[in-house]
Amino acid sequence: MFKFDSKSINKSLIVILIGLRWLLWIAIGINIAIEGVELLIAKDISHLAMSAIFFLLANVQIGLSRLLVSMNEPEIAEQFLFISFFMMSAAIIEIVDLGLDRAVGQLSDSPYYAAFLFASIIEFFTGVIATLLAGYSLDRMFVLITKKAWQMAQNPISYK
Repeated sequence: MFKFDSKSINKSLIVILIGLRWLLWIAIGINIAIEGVELLIAKDISHLAMSAIFFLLANVQIGLSRLLVSMNEPEIAEQFLFISFFMMSAAIIEIVDLGLDRAVGQLSDSPYYAAFLFASIIEFFTGVIATLLAGYSLDRMFVLITKKAWQMAQNPISYK
């Protein structure tokens, strides 16, 4: 017979989730720095990939929400659904950012430097907002998973 020690595994999961939260905010900082470097370059092509990733992460959050409803945890399920809206918003903003990036690309060759500069700054801020929304959503997801892991550590289930 195999005895599953869920208490130690839950504590390991909590440590991993805390580490992931730190790495998440480091990645957000790096992404914002990259947006700043690309402010006047007009060659950012990551918007579609980021939008797809954000939609997939929103889908994961909604799936976790549905799982928690089936586990009779409606409060945490509602919080997962709520944070998925932030992730979906980030995905939509990334699509808008792609359009702005193309406008900046068109303006970069035109004699209207003021319009190019204005569009570049707006494109930068939309990228930052999308990154922060997605980061907030992922951060809250890690917090909720950690909260659930702590609950499970307090009430361990023995599997045989």
